[in-house]
Amino acid sequence: MLAELNEIRRMVADRKRDPEIAAALNISQRGLYKLKERIYEQDKAEWDSKARESLESRALKIIETLEDCYHINKAIAENPDKLDKDRIEASQVMVQAQINMFQLLKQGPTIRLQLPYRVVELPEKVEYPRANSV
Repeated sequence: MLAELNEIRRMVADRKRDPEIAAALNISQRGLYKLKERIYEQDKAEWDSKARESLESRALKIIETLEDCYHINKAIAENPDKLDKDRIEASQVMVQAQINMFQLLKQGPTIRLQLPYRVVELPEKVEYPRANSV
């Protein structure tokens, strides 16, 4: 059975049509469809396993980064030499990092995290450099 499935995989990769594959393996088209369904189920199970491993690994890296973000911003928030505005922004980032870690741990690696961000005001008029025309 495994050899037959591998042969079907090879023929599909070689762009053989279903009637050609069925004839080469001396099976009915219906039998071929059942075997292809089994191949699709195997592929889906393998994909799910790999995706889960990848998501879990990536989630751990995200948590490490969020923890770093939290600690860096905690140092800023607790530093009396920093501007009040910077200390407040650092506190906001700390809270968002904690929320993201909580959501990631509770819901798993399928959630969409909101990244902490900083709002920067743009000048009223932005000057763009002009290309020199020759």
